[in-house]
Amino acid sequence: MAIVPSTDLKVAHLCTNDSAGGAAIAARRLMMAQRACGIHADMLVLKSTSGTPHVSPLWEESPWVKGLALGKKVLEAGSSWICQGFRRARIFETSIPITGFSLRHHPLIHSADVIHLHWINQGFLGIRSLREIAQLDKRIVFTLHDVWPVTAVCHYLDDCTKFCEKKGCYDCPQLQPGIPFLDIAHLVFEQKKRLYQAMKPSFVGCSRWITSEAKRSSLSGSYPIDTIPNVFDKDSFYPTPRVQARLQLGLPTDRPILLFGAARLDNPRKGFQEMIAALQHFYATPYAQEMRPLAVLFGKIEQPDQLAPLRSIDLKCVGYISSPQEMALYYSAANVFVTPSLTDNLPNTIIEAAATGCPTVAFQVGGIPEMIIHGTTGYLARYRDIEDLSRGITEMLQATEEGPIDLCRTETFRRYDTTTIVKQYNDVYQRRNYTDDN
Repeated sequence: MAIVPSTDLKVAHLCTNDSAGGAAIAARRLMMAQRACGIHADMLVLKSTSGTPHVSPLWEESPWVKGLALGKKVLEAGSSWICQGFRRARIFETSIPITGFSLRHHPLIHSADVIHLHWINQGFLGIRSLREIAQLDKRIVFTLHDVWPVTAVCHYLDDCTKFCEKKGCYDCPQLQPGIPFLDIAHLVFEQKKRLYQAMKPSFVGCSRWITSEAKRSSLSGSYPIDTIPNVFDKDSFYPTPRVQARLQLGLPTDRPILLFGAARLDNPRKGFQEMIAALQHFYATPYAQEMRPLAVLFGKIEQPDQLAPLRSIDLKCVGYISSPQEMALYYSAANVFVTPSLTDNLPNTIIEAAATGCPTVAFQVGGIPEMIIHGTTGYLARYRDIEDLSRGITEMLQATEEGPIDLCRTETFRRYDTTTIVKQYNDVYQRRNYTDDN
């Protein structure tokens, strides 16, 4: 495969969306950073909601594409729903790639030197779509925003290690026992194995944790795998003086503020129940009773009555925040950001909070320990230990009584330097095909 000079590189980023979810935001930020560094990068998505230049949505090409996209999403989600035994609550925790759009004739795909895959599920790209891309003899890079590319159908491992076995995934614990003689997980695993043999991809993990999981996988372990973190939006996430931020948001200026949240606040994997338990435990402490902190919650929640156990706690729900500038104000206003996630790769929220000087309290899980200096830029609680999480909230509140922690922002710029990240990806794009080196 020919090596294209970096100044002539044309990169096509593929992602289902450009702003809904951490993977979409990370992919769009990378595309924009590459363009700022002189790389000809574009993004092709199923649906765009950001209005960002150089993002091309299939959704808006024609009315029938919109309907077709909805149908494909329903078909993929429906297949997961059936195979999971009709468990609606976990419908998007697996993706069975039975449908998708053909992109082989799309001008962005045709002109690209590098096809950069991100989160491509929910009807955007299926096995057949990816097989067509593989046949174009392009350089292909797959960023691991979760483990789906290196397993059969799951986005979260749940301690399962079958993807590491030579046989690969089978009898998936996230799926119900299926039709006799038809193991859906193993069937998809074998399809992916043949796909990768034709595609010859390079994989990139956003954290060392997910890179180590990819190296253990019998799907991806023999292919090049690098670790490159996400780009953060330094132009939007900058510190505003705490009192000023609170006045702009209508928040009290004389009390500590805890900030909790995620795109979907009540997502069980984001630690919704753990958040409730931690708040109940923390607000019963002498420190909380004396200081009277306010808890601010952001994100979508399908059933607000799930917050009923917190009725006695002083909290404010601000809903889903789409504006980066407004989100930066909330981080600046808060003393501490708390994310009790039970599984996570490299959360954008922790990077964004740190960029404003706001420390994070979180469980020691996934890639999160790589992002926090325990006791300095945040607190790493023992996994699912509510008392330890509450202790961390108290310690970080005390540490921020005088103001934001400057080291949070310093470390963010050091670890997530945009120019360095773009260069690292460019090195991956330029690398000789792995089969040429053997």
